[in-house]
Amino acid sequence: MANDWIKKVRIGTSGYMFPDWARTFYPAGLPRDFWLRYYSSIFNTLELNTTFYAIPSRKQIERMVARLPKDFEMLVKIPQTVTHRHLPENEMKSELQKLGENLAPADERGIIGGYLAQFPESFKPSGHNREILMNIIEFIRGQKFFEFRNALWQSDNTLKTLRENNVGWVVPDVPKIERLTQPQPIITCPYGYVRLHGKNEQNWYSNDKDRYDYLYSDDELTIIEELVKELSARDSKKIFIFFNNCHMGKAARNAIKFCEMLGLRTPKKGLFDI
Repeated sequence: MANDWIKKVRIGTSGYMFPDWARTFYPAGLPRDFWLRYYSSIFNTLELNTTFYAIPSRKQIERMVARLPKDFEMLVKIPQTVTHRHLPENEMKSELQKLGENLAPADERGIIGGYLAQFPESFKPSGHNREILMNIIEFIRGQKFFEFRNALWQSDNTLKTLRENNVGWVVPDVPKIERLTQPQPIITCPYGYVRLHGKNEQNWYSNDKDRYDYLYSDDELTIIEELVKELSARDSKKIFIFFNNCHMGKAARNAIKFCEMLGLRTPKKGLFDI
């Protein structure tokens, strides 16, 4: 059928534990201990970004898993020590091993859909940086996805390497700035992956709050829908879509709207029984 591609789509947000989501997404008075349960009553996938800042303990992951439904799927963001600070190889291996060990309860439940390595714009193609990519590929067990902010990585050589190693290319939606990788329907593994950061061209090089303070219009979401359709036509088994325009709950608002546009049902807010 014409809309069969929609069955491949899983929509969520990049993170869920933001103080300014209280009242803007989470109901007033809902305790933070219930935020994940509330989130998972609406969305079936999450990009876990707390791991970017610090690796959670095994007990924290056990508590998290206990709050999630069986069909929920998490994409785990690799620590910034690996993607932004360029640890020596032995320290990188140790950091990624610790990540895997602490996430074991989620892995055993089948909740982890893969691992996201997001590289900053300053991370450019070079022999050393390609070694970093290969080390991540070697040290992480499970499906991997790479997001390159620097447009220089969008080359035949890079795509060939990703395909040979079954690593997914992340399609970023960003402002039209020449140095940034622009959204193209690229698939390098059986899974599509789209991250929507907003279109704040003037504030892109400001702080994170201003960079991600953006609400997509319906017309802009329609363009994203066409992009996802193209990805689905390229032999993808599943397509992850995460909204990262996180300021004041705008990512959740856009994600819910996008679900509605695709005809994906989400529970009505306010009906969640805590």
